[in-house]
Amino acid sequence: MQIEALTRTDQIRPGDTLLISDGKTITPATALKVKVSEYDGTEVIFDEKRNKFFNVGMYLEGASWAKDVRVVRLSPRLDLAAKKGVERDCCGTLPRTPHRSTCAKYRGNSSLLTLK
Repeated sequence: MQIEALTRTDQIRPGDTLLISDGKTITPATALKVKVSEYDGTEVIFDEKRNKFFNVGMYLEGASWAKDVRVVRLSPRLDLAAKKGVERDCCGTLPRTPHRSTCAKYRGNSSLLTLK
């Protein structure tokens, strides 16, 4: 898992998990919409029912109610949705196949392992 500080206006995508601090409390939220307009700039809406959002440009300038925003992302190796249908590096099997029974590393076949 990676937790990144918000530093760019194009860093947040819809569906990203956010940690938003107002200086008193930290609120976990999911970015529902990222609205980009010429007049308002980039706004991240995280609760449509209560009209909760923050303006990324104002945040970066230090003029927003949001004092600290972090973007939480899964690391590439843990992101199973991204690896769907991609072979494993160690033995070439797909993620939904039995791994321990087919992988030489797990079976202990040292002749197939190479030292680097």
